[in-house]
Amino acid sequence: MKETKFSKLLNEFLIQIKKDFSITTKDLTKELDFSKNTLTNWRKGNSKPTFELLDKFYKFLKNFKKNYNIKVSLNRETLTVFEQLMEEIDSQLIVYMQKESMECDIRIQKSLDINRRKTFHKNFSNFIEFLTTVSKSYNQEYATEESDYLILNGNQKREFFDTLQSLKLIGFDLDTDEKNAIQKRLAKLIGVSEAQISRWKSGKDYPSQANLKQIGKLFNPEIDAPFSSYTFDLSRFQSIFIDTPKYSNVLLEFERTYFKHIKELIKRWGKTERLEANIIKFRHLIKYDYENNNFYEDFEEIKRIFFRDCLMLFYKSFTYSNNDEEFQNWIHKQIISEEVESYKCVSSVNFELKSKEDFKNIAKEIDYGFKQLDNFINYGATFDNVRDYVLKNNDLLLFMKIQIESKDNVAVEKIFENAKDKFDSEGFIRQQCRNLCNGLSVRKEDNSIDILEAFYNQFWDLIIYKVSQPNFDLRPADKIYGKNLTSIWKTLEIDYKMLSEELHRIFEEVSEMNEKISDKAIFELVQYIKDGEKIFEEVLFNNSYFMFTKQYNESDGEFDKLKEITRLYNTVKEFQKMYPSYIF
Repeated sequence: MKETKFSKLLNEFLIQIKKDFSITTKDLTKELDFSKNTLTNWRKGNSKPTFELLDKFYKFLKNFKKNYNIKVSLNRETLTVFEQLMEEIDSQLIVYMQKESMECDIRIQKSLDINRRKTFHKNFSNFIEFLTTVSKSYNQEYATEESDYLILNGNQKREFFDTLQSLKLIGFDLDTDEKNAIQKRLAKLIGVSEAQISRWKSGKDYPSQANLKQIGKLFNPEIDAPFSSYTFDLSRFQSIFIDTPKYSNVLLEFERTYFKHIKELIKRWGKTERLEANIIKFRHLIKYDYENNNFYEDFEEIKRIFFRDCLMLFYKSFTYSNNDEEFQNWIHKQIISEEVESYKCVSSVNFELKSKEDFKNIAKEIDYGFKQLDNFINYGATFDNVRDYVLKNNDLLLFMKIQIESKDNVAVEKIFENAKDKFDSEGFIRQQCRNLCNGLSVRKEDNSIDILEAFYNQFWDLIIYKVSQPNFDLRPADKIYGKNLTSIWKTLEIDYKMLSEELHRIFEEVSEMNEKISDKAIFELVQYIKDGEKIFEEVLFNNSYFMFTKQYNESDGEFDKLKEITRLYNTVKEFQKMYPSYIF
């Protein structure tokens, strides 16, 4: 092979380190654990480096640069050669990764297409069976508390039936062949022939993008390929048709937009310090430790979750590595290796996680590792990426090392066993580590708490939680809100009262100053918030699981949730017509 830029630079580098440091090619080969003639063949251009060996050499050079302080040890000419060699290796590694990524993407896409077709066929067929069974049970079960088929009960079951009827997926026109009646309705709603519905159901055909969009409109999901991404079971079908997705989404968006403008007014009027003082004085921030001026163990809680997820990432990846060694022994060997220890000197990450940026850096590594593992398990990708980005990931290994060393062996064993049980349990959903970092965004750049932003985040969390029953086992960082709906409801009431009082003080101040205010946008914003106040309060408190349950119980089961949500929806839409420019 002819001389390349890489071989030329490598040759010059090997000559120089022998001259300056008495390091021979043989010494270097032994240090890198390369085969005898690897470096010789590279410098002569007789062979092209593999990605794995080139990456290993690159990491060695990074350590070499630090350990030998080359800016002092090498002359300008030799230093230039070294830096050019590093740049050339870096560019080659990028080419390797891009090529591997493209090849992997092609393989994954082919696998995805096949899997999507299979998943869609199964889900669409089950969907028709589901609607058929529900339609048949409608007359017998609508007014009852329990169901022989559905897991829903009470007002939720009634809302479910009402939603299906409003979407015209079921009706009262009972056909002798109920399945055929369902297929007729679907064909009409989607805008295709009944024969096309049958082909989709049997798996003989797959919908076009336009038809997938029409299918999605049946239940308003925000996904590109409905029924194609994952398997729908009975509970998932039912959950689609409760909380009336179309209307509920509009109500939630209104709450978000109105709340955004509340924050905007407080900021533009310059009364943030007054609001912040009241938050502290009246203890409105649940997570705030007023004694120590900090959050209650929020860093430690999320660090514990990171350790659990990282431990499981290594464990699950290790099980696919064809290694007969015990996992505990293997992970111990990895974290005490010289390579991992030396890497600590060149890494930019603070593995003790002292700031929100440190958390984000580790979160990205863990989430990317799970992505590679998922690609391998479910989409036919090679194991190479799992090996490179998980099992050989020095950042994650160092994080594990520091966390393990901070715990006793018993604690680690307990976490390991509990994590296995949790991860393998039915219904467990691993929340991305990056999502958990969102709770840390209330901190300022100096890592001190941002009181006002933390309160705003808390208020929005309460809005989200009020329309459902939050699963605190899946969101451990939010256990602080309490494990019952009443506590969430009461906290929302208290927080809004304080926020409302602040707004009314601003209304009065704006009114008193009147002609003195040059910013006309302030007046428009005040008017918008004034006019929308009662509507916002109505949606805020009436559109809630707590209130729906309360009204249902007080009405002896006569409360119609769908009717109530429709009323709120119409009220919001009328208000939005008055302020089209404030629709965010």
